[in-house]
Amino acid sequence: MIKLFNLKVNKLLFNLKKNSGRNNTGKIVIKNRGGGNKYKLRFIDYKRYLYIPALVLKHENIKTNSATIALILYKNGLLSYIISAHNLKINNILNDGISFIGSNLLLKHAFVGSIIYNLENIPGNGAQFARAAGSFCQIINLYNYKNKLLILIRLKSKKEYILDKECNCVFGIASYLFYKYYKPYYKAGQKRIKGYKPHVRGVAMNPIDHPHGGNTSGGRCSISIYGVLAKGYKTKKKKLPFNYKSL
Repeated sequence: MIKLFNLKVNKLLFNLKKNSGRNNTGKIVIKNRGGGNKYKLRFIDYKRYLYIPALVLKHENIKTNSATIALILYKNGLLSYIISAHNLKINNILNDGISFIGSNLLLKHAFVGSIIYNLENIPGNGAQFARAAGSFCQIINLYNYKNKLLILIRLKSKKEYILDKECNCVFGIASYLFYKYYKPYYKAGQKRIKGYKPHVRGVAMNPIDHPHGGNTSGGRCSISIYGVLAKGYKTKKKKLPFNYKSL
């Protein structure tokens, strides 16, 4: 039985420089950010192009991911961090042909109805869909378009996309399935440790500080301090599909 509680792979860790809500020119683009403790991030493998057996060594919870990550050891000796699957245990073996939970494969090798996560939208780009805690996709149907196999997948939000057969995915559901049911913060100090400062409402400000300021009672849509609509403002282009480059 392998128990590795304090194992740290220094080559998979890196420091994140704080920007406190500022862009590359030093201008504040996100308000109420600053302070916080120092922490190290992990290099997470979202592509997973090695299809060889791997052993799960340990699970970790990190600040930047809602899902749990797992440290795995491949058969060729490589160590890597991946997004862990629900019900994936320590000492489980991935890609062994027996247990499919957490094993990676191409979409063309999966069958219709499979539950997957960590899904690519364009081959080679790495996972873009279903990376958060408890998220997943489902393969709905196969299509033959201009002698090219395309696969219809449905997200947890019921949106559907047509993807290329060479996109990579992982069997199962992303770990920490009941993440939204746990109360993340029990005191204000926990938010300050993560770099969040107290937030002041726009209506409590003066007109020079915020568009909502000045003790007015309505008459304007909810917007940010920069004038961008805060509710119902859609950013996706309707003329082009999400994965138009791969078709």
